[in-house]
Amino acid sequence: MSEIAEITLSASSTSLARVELRAGLVNADNVVSIQDISAAAASFGQIVSDRTDDSGHIVDMNGDDMVNVLDISTIASNFGAVSPQVWLNP
Repeated sequence: MSEIAEITLSASSTSLARVELRAGLVNADNVVSIQDISAAAASFGQIVSDRTDDSGHIVDMNGDDMVNVLDISTIASNFGAVSPQVWLNP
C-alpha cells in the first residue's frame, strides 16, 4: 500500500516536494524488516484505537481498527524498503 500526495503547508506558504510513504515502518527505524512484522504480529487479532498498539507503534496499516492478515501482508509487501529520511511519529 502506498499513496503519492502533494502537501502544501501555509503560514507564509511552504511547498514540499512529492514523497512516497510506504506502509510498514512500524518501529520507525527507516527499514521495513522482520522487526516491523513482529511488532504488528504481537497485536494480531486485537482491536486498536488510532491505529496504534500500546507502545504507540502504528500496527493497523489499513485503518480498519483491527490488526489482521491484511496489515501483516501490507508490511511484508514492503519488506526491505528503506525510507529516504526519518519519519517521526508525533
